[in-house]
Amino acid sequence: MFRKFMTAATTLAAASALVVGLPATQASAAAIQEVACKNRTDFLKITSSYPSTRETCFANAGSLPVGLLGVNHVSSGNNAGYLVYRDFLSRTDRKYHFGKGHTKPVNLFGVFRVVIY
Repeated sequence: MFRKFMTAATTLAAASALVVGLPATQASAAAIQEVACKNRTDFLKITSSYPSTRETCFANAGSLPVGLLGVNHVSSGNNAGYLVYRDFLSRTDRKYHFGKGHTKPVNLFGVFRVVIY
């Protein structure tokens, strides 16, 4: 009986060590954050025009839910990734992909997720 208990305890300890050693994917997914744009050119900068014109910047890799309406310009800085947006006419969700150094006027009705690789 004691031997079975020790075997089970050893197996549990080994499994716990493996779980502790795994990377925290949820934590890395939340590493992205909204930051103050200032004069930085290395951040992902999204310009939206509704309800008023504003610039929203993001840094670090990950995925973040957002609510940006009337997006009219994307400047990726040193980031690559995509924006998930709602196509107004077809009422479907689509992805707008961008690479590093991407600066382009766009016409995206509603962006609801930002993903940086």
